[in-house]
Amino acid sequence: MRPFRKKSNSDTIKRLKKLVKENEVATTNLIKTLESDKAVDIISVQIEKRQLEKQNLEAQIAREKI
Repeated sequence: MRPFRKKSNSDTIKRLKKLVKENEVATTNLIKTLESDKAVDIISVQIEKRQLEKQNLEAQIAREKI
């Protein structure tokens, strides 16, 4: 049963890393929009939300690696 757990962790880590990458792209896009002075308040909130989400995803990755 051990190899299955390792495979499961590997799949989970891959999925989480993909989500981190998507998060980084979304954050970059929000920052670019912010730099063009569009809807500053809304975008600032979204950036904070994405940063917190990224921290949570990275924490999940760390837990899966254990």
